[in-house]
Amino acid sequence: MTPTSQYIDKHAEPNSPTSRFLLNKEFSGVVDNRQNRLNFIFRHEIPLTIDSKVGDLLAQKYPSIEAMGDGLDKMLYLDLKRLAIKKGINVNDTFVKKVILIDMIRNLQ
Repeated sequence: MTPTSQYIDKHAEPNSPTSRFLLNKEFSGVVDNRQNRLNFIFRHEIPLTIDSKVGDLLAQKYPSIEAMGDGLDKMLYLDLKRLAIKKGINVNDTFVKKVILIDMIRNLQ
């Protein structure tokens, strides 16, 4: 499974989504896909969850596209546990699902 991230387009306006695309020559080394281009529809203030590598390519091509989040979603579970312990969460409380652990860390910040 490839890591995903959320991206948002700052130029998208209410009731007027923006369409962004990548051509085959732009994503050929990153994604194994036989299509000629990849299309993405961004809505106003609604993040789009896509593959991290493809999202980074979109952000390079279109300056209005920005990655959302603090990078905790990309971290491994064991690294999240270590970070939680450093932040002051009890070791016994870190034996939960990754999503819950991320929420616990974000609540401390």
